[in-house]
Amino acid sequence: MTIDPLGGGTGSGAHVRLDMPEAPLDTMSDIERRVEMLLAGRAAEIECLGQASSGAGGSENSDLARAMHLLAAAHLSLGMTEIPRWRCQPGEAVNLLRLDPKAMAIVEADLARLAASALALVRGRRAEVEALADELLSRVTLSAAEVLAIIGAAAARTNGSPEGP
Repeated sequence: MTIDPLGGGTGSGAHVRLDMPEAPLDTMSDIERRVEMLLAGRAAEIECLGQASSGAGGSENSDLARAMHLLAAAHLSLGMTEIPRWRCQPGEAVNLLRLDPKAMAIVEADLARLAASALALVRGRRAEVEALADELLSRVTLSAAEVLAIIGAAAARTNGSPEGP
């Protein structure tokens, strides 16, 4: 995990890069967890700063744009919803939303539900989020083991138990 406080040329605010392997075949649950992860930075802003900044959206590489692309593809291309359908290639799905208000409403409802879920998760783990943010600001890059240790220690302090993951 690496933080670039200047946005890394993404057109957003601060940028956190998280290297994760892609799953060979995603389920809808996998897509939804990925969307929640993408919306977690925005959720942290709401929880810790009182409101979201423009950093989550804006550019086509933003977390919000990536979340919309994933959900649009799931609904309009990948056949992953109650009504399986294929209307276009996955990369074209978000553009099709502009022409289909019903599909847009469905995808936006999913996005709102997953944003609320991300906010609830951040609220429940605020101590861990703040500890991780503090470490990233001072060290810039953390390994997976370091992230887990920081989260474990913060959770232990919050729960009053001995430190450790």
